Amino acid sequence: MKQVLSASFVVMAVLSWACGSGAERRPAMEEQDPRAFFASLEERLISSDSLRVDFDVTAEGAVSAAISGSLFLGPDGSAVLNANGDFAGENVVVSLTAGDGGYQYGTGATLQSGPTPSHLKEGLLIGFTRMGILHNLAMLVGNAPPDGVEGGVRDWVQVDSLAFLEAGSVGAGGVSFHMAVGGVPAGSVELEVGKFGLPLVRRQTVLFPTGEMRVTERYSGFSIVP
Repeated sequence: MKQVLSASFVVMAVLSWACGSGAERRPAMEEQDPRAFFASLEERLISSDSLRVDFDVTAEGAVSAAISGSLFLGPDGSAVLNANGDFAGENVVVSLTAGDGGYQYGTGATLQSGPTPSHLKEGLLIGFTRMGILHNLAMLVGNAPPDGVEGGVRDWVQVDSLAFLEAGSVGAGGVSFHMAVGGVPAGSVELEVGKFGLPLVRRQTVLFPTGEMRVTERYSGFSIVP
């Protein structure tokens, strides 16, 4: 996506439970507008002291995937991401660990290393809310660092045309939106949230020159400490 969407989504191819302190009353969706609701969700995640979520991702179409894993972000800037499964027809195991001593990332035993990026948390979480976790999993499959961890992710990937989703049998509602990456339209998203306002299910269509990729991400064990 840096120059062309496929450069980072495809070339790298070849968030319901909340802890008690995180479940205080927040404005109901009907008390906000969709953009304010989405901005509030992002700020809640970014400003949290720590966060953990398990994820299960499937994709079909231009790129196929079936990957499960977990993400933890700690109060000291630490991060641990582990995932495994099938990506573009290949068995993959990816990981990322970060702390005061630097960070490592990549696939299998082939890990890259370096100093912990200054915007690691923001890059991971804004990438998560706006593009979905599969994007940065794809980056790790290619032994590349997650996008946006050096800063600027909010300008690089943007959302528009936000609208509320009605509450369904699974979620308590949520938002739909279109995403653009580097100014290029990249697809459409429906993000359902649970009763505490944390991400529960994400369904999105990603646009590639070669066709569409249809992605479903399911989040469980989502907990934050404000």
